[in-house]
Amino acid sequence: MQTNPVDWEQTTPIQGSRHSYLATYFVLFVAWVAVSWPAFAQFWWHADDYTRAISFDPWFSVGQGRPLEILVPYLIHQDYLLQSLWFHQAIRLLQAALHLLTALLLIRFFRPLVGYWVACGAVLFFLFWPFHAEAVLWISALAYPWAAAMSLCGLLLIGRTERRYRWLGTFVVVGAMFTNQAAALAALVAWTIFHGIFFVQQNRFKEGLFQEGIFLALGYLVGGVLSRLMIFWIHHGAARAAWAGSVQEKLAFWVELNRQYLASPNYPWVLTILLLALVGLVVLLVIVQWWRRQVSTQQATAVALLLALLSVLPYGVVLLTAESSPAWRILYLAPLLSVLVWLLLHQLLPPHRWLRYGSALVLVLFLSIVIPMNRWNAADYVTVFQQDQAQLQRIEETAARHQPPLHQVVIATYPDYLRTWELHDVTYMHYDSKKSAFLRDWTVVPFLEHFSTLAPIPASNYPFFQDPVAVQACVTLCLADDQQQPWQLLVMPDAQTLCVCP
Repeated sequence: MQTNPVDWEQTTPIQGSRHSYLATYFVLFVAWVAVSWPAFAQFWWHADDYTRAISFDPWFSVGQGRPLEILVPYLIHQDYLLQSLWFHQAIRLLQAALHLLTALLLIRFFRPLVGYWVACGAVLFFLFWPFHAEAVLWISALAYPWAAAMSLCGLLLIGRTERRYRWLGTFVVVGAMFTNQAAALAALVAWTIFHGIFFVQQNRFKEGLFQEGIFLALGYLVGGVLSRLMIFWIHHGAARAAWAGSVQEKLAFWVELNRQYLASPNYPWVLTILLLALVGLVVLLVIVQWWRRQVSTQQATAVALLLALLSVLPYGVVLLTAESSPAWRILYLAPLLSVLVWLLLHQLLPPHRWLRYGSALVLVLFLSIVIPMNRWNAADYVTVFQQDQAQLQRIEETAARHQPPLHQVVIATYPDYLRTWELHDVTYMHYDSKKSAFLRDWTVVPFLEHFSTLAPIPASNYPFFQDPVAVQACVTLCLADDQQQPWQLLVMPDAQTLCVCP
């Protein structure tokens, strides 16, 4: 087994290698933006972006226990007011910058244990996971990379020996919890990996582990408690903060989350085999080396415990709460399991030259699979938005040709009406929220208000929903002939409203 134990405080400080970190950041940033460029080149909104653009509601974020997340709806609302492509692109570049900062902080954190190049290779599994587009490119999800980067900054401060830095780090972790609780666990996951690898190397715990753990736990505890108090104080979204009630349901959800990361049906078979093979190789090496007494029972147990913890910790918040809604963005920290596996492999395999070549080939194989996936996934968001715009133009032209011209529109939306999720020949994946704005009330109403001259019929109690009576009348027309042809345009009985059946 390789043993490269380097104490946290004995490594070259980040100031001493500032140029190498800046160069790393620049190269990775350019590479990531180039891979995801289809989403940067044009204007597009998605899902929550519509409602947040039309109306800036700071209390929504506070009511979710995330007061710092107010910046996200503020930026979207400014995007709506300015209607400038450069500002829109600047927001997406900010998202990319935060995602890359998270990756750089992970490299900085693991470098003392495994060296610069191994740390960089490991972090590529996190950086280029193909479905990060939902957490990084979708503006409403900006808080995910922001909270992750903030929590890792707090962790680096907690790792300092001076108590004032540790208190500051705790405060920063609280801030991460005030931004996005799910992604704020990045520090806890990275801290677990660091100390687990250290134990595998040294067969002992790192000095200062207990003190670091106290300050880190304090940050999560204070941030979590205050977040919940905000939720119940404002009485907004209290149902989403409820604790999980069914252990069986959460166990099934946990299995599903890990299946979606390691063996998603949306992966090409080569990627599934690669991710599972790396985990299997770690398990095999540990068993063989334990049998040959090359690793102690404690070290072998530590590896098993690390793998088990990394199947749970990235999803800690969503497993504790009652809500079990599937979405790619809640898997933002899931690739850290592969980061751990990569680091463990470089501890368990002998330090031969062929290992470096083999590692490089594995990384090239991984990147050759995921880079095209990243690119088409980013492009799909733009495609859905542009196709929505094209259909809206057709609807407006039909309404204008009618005599007399129609000025109101009702859309048959889910759950009352659903012909298919894939309205624009863009494959809808199980955990993908890449849905057309025409599918749901709370997206189609602001979509029409912003991009159309046609007026939706809003509900009396909530302006972002359509009037349920009008929707039901439209659905009845859509289902009248049992044909359910795509994009039917029918005139309502009042002869003043156009009914759209997506």
